[in-house]
Amino acid sequence: MKILHTSDWHLDAKLEQKSRSAEHDLFLEWLRKTLISEEIDVLIVAGDVFDQGTPGNASYLRYSRFLGDIFRDAEAGKSRCRNVFVTAGNHDSPSFLRTSEPFLEILGMHVVTVPEAEIEKMIFPVSDSSGKTRLLVLAVPYLRERDLAAFIDHSVDMDLSRKTLDAFRKFYRQITDRAVEIREKLLRREYPDWEERTRDFSENERQREAARRIPLLATGHLFTAHGKTVEDDGVRPVHVGTLDQFPVEDFPAELDYLALGHLHIPQSIKGKENIRYSGSPIPMGFSEIGTPKQVVILETLEGEENSENSLHVPEKVFPFRIESKTIPVFQTLKVLRGDFQEIEAAARALPAEEPRIWVKAVFAGEYYELSIRDQIEELFQALPHLDLVSFENQTSRTRQKSEEVSQHEDLRQLDENEVFERFLEVCHGMMSQESQEKLKETFRELQNMFEAEQIRKTEMSEEDFSETDSSNGK
Repeated sequence: MKILHTSDWHLDAKLEQKSRSAEHDLFLEWLRKTLISEEIDVLIVAGDVFDQGTPGNASYLRYSRFLGDIFRDAEAGKSRCRNVFVTAGNHDSPSFLRTSEPFLEILGMHVVTVPEAEIEKMIFPVSDSSGKTRLLVLAVPYLRERDLAAFIDHSVDMDLSRKTLDAFRKFYRQITDRAVEIREKLLRREYPDWEERTRDFSENERQREAARRIPLLATGHLFTAHGKTVEDDGVRPVHVGTLDQFPVEDFPAELDYLALGHLHIPQSIKGKENIRYSGSPIPMGFSEIGTPKQVVILETLEGEENSENSLHVPEKVFPFRIESKTIPVFQTLKVLRGDFQEIEAAARALPAEEPRIWVKAVFAGEYYELSIRDQIEELFQALPHLDLVSFENQTSRTRQKSEEVSQHEDLRQLDENEVFERFLEVCHGMMSQESQEKLKETFRELQNMFEAEQIRKTEMSEEDFSETDSSNGK
C-alpha cells in the first residue's frame, strides 16, 4: 500500500499582490498524475488547504474539482487512490471546510476539522483490495486552545504553557492508545492465529509485529521544536495558550509515521525520518528560492505474510519505505540585489520565459537614493519579459529605519507581524529587552483572540445562512 503526504496548499494565496492560481492549477494537475503514475492508494493532506478561512469561489471550486477528478480516475480504473484524508490547518475555517464532509464521505474521502468527542471517530482503518486492514489513519487537525479544554488540568499549579503542553501530550496519548486497541481487535479478527504466534513475544516484539501488519499514521498541524523556517515563507506564528512549539519526543512512540503540516520547508525533525513536514507545494516567499518542493511517498513493507514463518520479529523493523518526490517549479522567482547598475545588469541578463519571471529587487547601494524606487520601476517597464513583484530599499532600512517605516514602505503591503516588527525597530533602544518580550507576548495573545473571534463570526454567519436557506426551503 502506498501513501502520499502533502500539506499547506494555501489555495487563494498571493505573493505580494500576484495571484498564485495558475501555479496551484499546475500543481494539482501534477499531483493528480502522480497519484496515477506512483499507484498511490491513500492521499493525506495535512492542513492549510486554503490560505483564508473563507476563500474565494474559484479556489473552492479548484479544490472540489480536484477531489472529483480523483474519484473519477479511481472509478475509471486509472488510479488506485480511493482513500483521501483532509485535515484542517490554522488557516482553514473548520466550519467552512466541513461543509463538503457529507458528500466526500460518500466518495470514500474524509475531512476532519475539529477533534471529535468520541475520539475513535478520528481513527480510520484503510483496507487493501483483499479486504485486509493495512493502515490506521489518526486524522488530527490543528488543535486550538478550546479543543484542548478537556485535557487541561486547572487544578495543577503550573504556568499556562506547561498546561497546554501537557494537554497536547494527553490528546495524542489518548488517540494513540485508542488506535492501539482498535488495531489489536483487527489483528485478532483478521489473523486467527495472532494470539498463538505472538504468545512468546516480548511487548516490544509484539508491538513491532503489529506495526508491520497495521502501522499507525497520525497527522498534525503544528510547530514542532527544531522545525526550520525561513524569512517571509508565510508561516503564521501558531500559539495555543502560550505554547508555540511541541517537542517531538512527546509524540507517542507507537506512532509509526507523523504526517505534519504548517511549516513550508520540507524536512524531517531531529533526524527522525518518520516525523516529517511535506512542506508547501509552491514557494510562499522569495526566501524559499532554491529550496526544492516535494511530496512524501510511503510504502508499507512487503512480506508481511512471509514474516509468519518466523516466531520472532527482526530486531530492527520499520513499517514504511519513505521517499520524497520533487515537485516541478511552476513559476520562476528571482531576487536581484545590489546598487542600481548591478540590478540593471542582472535583470537584462535574465532570459525570457513563459510565464514571465517574477522579480524582487533589493537595492543595497552604499548611499541612500530618494528616487531609487522610481528608477527601478522604470527599468522593469522597459523589460517586458520580467515582472517586478517586490521592491526593498535595504540601504534605507539599515541606515534610516524610522524614516523607512513612515516614508518609503507601503504598510498596505505588510502583514500584521511585519508592521509590529517595524514598530519594534523604531522603538529599539527606547525600552528594555524584558519590556519588548512582554509586548511581543501581549501581541501574540491579541492575535489569538482576533483569530478566534474571526472564526466565531464566520461560523455564526454560516449558521445564519444555513437557517435562512432552510426556512426558504420550507
